[in-house]
Amino acid sequence: MPERPELAHLRAAAKAGDMAAAGELSEILLDDDDLAGAEYWSRKAVASGSVAAQMVLGIVLSDMGNEEEGTSWLRAAAASKDPQFADKAGDAASVLFIELMQKLKVGDVRPEQVNFDEAEQWMRTAMAAGIGVPHEYFEELKRDRWSDAQNGAGQGSGAGVLQTFDVSSVMFYDGSGHRLGPSMCTLTTTKFIIDDARGGISQILLRDITGISTPSRFASPKLLRITCPGVAYDVYCRNKGQRNHLSASLSRAILG
Repeated sequence: MPERPELAHLRAAAKAGDMAAAGELSEILLDDDDLAGAEYWSRKAVASGSVAAQMVLGIVLSDMGNEEEGTSWLRAAAASKDPQFADKAGDAASVLFIELMQKLKVGDVRPEQVNFDEAEQWMRTAMAAGIGVPHEYFEELKRDRWSDAQNGAGQGSGAGVLQTFDVSSVMFYDGSGHRLGPSMCTLTTTKFIIDDARGGISQILLRDITGISTPSRFASPKLLRITCPGVAYDVYCRNKGQRNHLSASLSRAILG
């Protein structure tokens, strides 16, 4: 059967050294389940730095059983900061996230083997590019991250949970403000952990905290500001009593 005209045109251009054509050809071949052809042309195209080709090569190699190299190419694509390829970076991040959550679900990997910060970064990269992720995996990530944070609190150097606080909301500042919403906060002997309404978990090492304060006399009496180098967290407690309790507990934990 003769090759489709668009494929023949792209193949001719790719053979002539057009790496954009090679990348586009690899995507079509992947859609056609021609893994060998997709691998060949995506390997050619990645030499030019093509994010699309990195994504295709990562998917192809993972499907062919070479997960280690496939994941490395998917990570390279997902890490792209070029706005021109944001959709391809989002596609790669979505594949990484879904593959990881599927492995967790069937038990191919254990939660303690997972870098949940990286998994959340992939999820957010995909969502920022308009690439949806299954809601069940979003919820699974939240549960697993919380379990990981709680288990980690009891491991290593004798760290243990001291207090848990259900607070009204948290604002995070790193040059601009990010509303994290209602949060569950856990204080351990080494960390202050914020499990926020968006599904994220922030783990603040107590040794990195440089200040605990109420910003000014005009601020809410329920507000406690926690500062670290370059960042700050405004914790809005349920009431003034909870704020005072949290402040005293944090101070004691920092002093050891």
